[in-house]
Amino acid sequence: IGAIQLGSFAMADRYTYIPSVGIFIMAAWGAAEITSRWRYRKIFLGIAASLVLTGLLITTRAQVRCWQNSISLFKHALAVTGSNTFMQDNLAFEFQSENKVGEAVKLYREMIRLRPNNFRAYNHLAWYEATQRDPNISNPAEAMAMAVRACEITEYNEPYCLDTLAAAYASNDKFSEAAATAEKAEKLAESAGNKKLAEEVR
Repeated sequence: IGAIQLGSFAMADRYTYIPSVGIFIMAAWGAAEITSRWRYRKIFLGIAASLVLTGLLITTRAQVRCWQNSISLFKHALAVTGSNTFMQDNLAFEFQSENKVGEAVKLYREMIRLRPNNFRAYNHLAWYEATQRDPNISNPAEAMAMAVRACEITEYNEPYCLDTLAAAYASNDKFSEAAATAEKAEKLAESAGNKKLAEEVR
């Protein structure tokens, strides 16, 4: 019933299932009891049931549109929750997976505006500005500043951020710094047991 928070979310529609059982029992049995002596009981209950089902059909159809894909779902979540960096991060990830990097970059900028210490947003933005060839996205100088900020927030202990900083150094033709930073990222990844990341850095 959501009395104890599980994970990073505080509420979810599915938490209403069990608490609603009593309400539905009251509604079903209560309606039967109240209308037990009505002359046109069956007609009234039939019409009421039809109206309820029609309402559910309409609302279900509207809700299903939000679940067409992950992008439509996260866009809807943002529309109803406002400034929500968690949903923005999810939506940005989906944009990335569909190669809509420009849209993802816009979201990362907005995330930084909303939460100036969001190292993930700095890190992702720096990565794209350092690695993309699109002139509308590529920005080596800013990539360096963003990557440094991500590393500062994580106190240079996050291998993903160091990997991005290495890419930022390389995009600014600072290859010796890039190599040294990449080596540090590799060592941190290995010490954390993240062999996949260590291999990617290599």
